[in-house]
Amino acid sequence: MISSSYHLPSVISLTSLIHVNVCRGNMKKGYTELYNMNRDLINGYKIRCGNHQELLAALKQVNLIVQRAGRLRGTVYNRFSSLSLKLMYQKNS
Repeated sequence: MISSSYHLPSVISLTSLIHVNVCRGNMKKGYTELYNMNRDLINGYKIRCGNHQELLAALKQVNLIVQRAGRLRGTVYNRFSSLSLKLMYQKNS
């Protein structure tokens, strides 16, 4: 699963940083920092989008399993539920 551990500075500090650079006459540095921050925001969005897509795919699989399990009757259902519980306990330990 895709994950990210970086921390983006707040928008207020970014705005003040760009404002200070522009006021000092260093527009190129201000726009470079703005470009870099925009790139980081876009990369963060791509990571969140990938995580969301993976989550949707996993939830669809779980939902399909639950729907199929709901159709089972009798001894087949009992066997399925006991095997499912054993599998969950094995994964959690």
